[in-house]
Amino acid sequence: MIALADCNNFYASCERAFNPKLRNKPIVVLSNNDGCVIARSSEAKKYIPMGAPAFKYKNEFKRYEINVYSANFTLYGDISGRVMRIMHSYVQDMEIYSIDEAFLNLKGFRQPVDHCKKMRAEVLKATGVPVSIGIAPTKTLAKLCNHYAKDHKETGGVFKWSDLEDKEGYLKQLPVEEIWNVGRRSTVKLNINGIYNAYQLMNANESWIRNEFSITGLRTISELKEIPCFKLEQNGDPRKGITSSRSFGRAVTDLTNLEEAVATYISRAWEKLMEQKSACSHVYVSIVTNRHKDTPQYYNSITIPLTISTWYLPELIDAALKGLRQIYKKGYSYKKATTMLLGIYQRGDVNLSLIEPDYDFKRINSLMNAIEKINKKDGSESIKYASTGIKQIWREKKEMKSPRYTTSWNELLTVN
Repeated sequence: MIALADCNNFYASCERAFNPKLRNKPIVVLSNNDGCVIARSSEAKKYIPMGAPAFKYKNEFKRYEINVYSANFTLYGDISGRVMRIMHSYVQDMEIYSIDEAFLNLKGFRQPVDHCKKMRAEVLKATGVPVSIGIAPTKTLAKLCNHYAKDHKETGGVFKWSDLEDKEGYLKQLPVEEIWNVGRRSTVKLNINGIYNAYQLMNANESWIRNEFSITGLRTISELKEIPCFKLEQNGDPRKGITSSRSFGRAVTDLTNLEEAVATYISRAWEKLMEQKSACSHVYVSIVTNRHKDTPQYYNSITIPLTISTWYLPELIDAALKGLRQIYKKGYSYKKATTMLLGIYQRGDVNLSLIEPDYDFKRINSLMNAIEKINKKDGSESIKYASTGIKQIWREKKEMKSPRYTTSWNELLTVN
């Protein structure tokens, strides 16, 4: 049996965990630069559509007394980690699917529903985040059971596929777009061919499905028939590329501010590189103007190879800034910069160089580990390089951001 555990209205639940006054109140969370709505509590969904531009819905925010927050990804990421660690203590094998979802292997548990209810209760007690859990023989059906658990309070937040009395009737009333791995384009194509619900998809011609939707579509049909096709993935594998990218809070025209942003983004990517104990061989940088404005447009990118694969942050920043200076052009207003660390290897497999045979891996490893340890203890950017700047006027807007309650000493919740 496989379970899908999904945090309910995760971003909104994180905000409520530290502010009880928000319980049962409508909440929306905005994207970077307070642009669009990226999360809504159940109370806000009837007033505000997903992806709505915030500036167009100011009147609705006020009229319906909706609490609006800037995205606080530092807080959300830390709470997510706590939720996942608790769930991992209940099951041996799990796949973290997203910041608020995880597939769990329940093989061997005689009472999976009771086990998941205990896990759900501990997550709620320890983090304040409610979780819904669907249990089924396959990932696809577990996803459907998860939705059922959310929609039916009598389940207590946990529902198992075998407990559904009328499976055929349920699949017939379930729109095909609600099925895992069925996107918008696939939905349109299925509807054109007379397939509107999950039951019709399950009984569709398999040869046609494979020709039109590849092997993934065929596997989805098999999973609806209770035949497992999608296995749990291992989260321990290192990433092959690490990206750090943000839109600026204001247009940037001068090279100095662009250099600060790029150095900062590389530092963020380096943190992930350190977490997986890897080294990289190439650094990628791109800059772009705002295509939504009637101003001169420009985009360019560059990939800089490193002499030696490394995890030494000064060298990564230096390579990124050299690349930036090559692609930068005066006279443009830049909206966004993107950085990537590519050619990622385990540190024991790094390529050596005849040009620098005495490269001191031991020294840089000690220094980088020390910086990583301090920043983890005292907060990200407690120690940072001067090239990342001080004022950082380019940073994204976050005018309604809640405190980082769990990761910053200066922002701890206080009790009067």
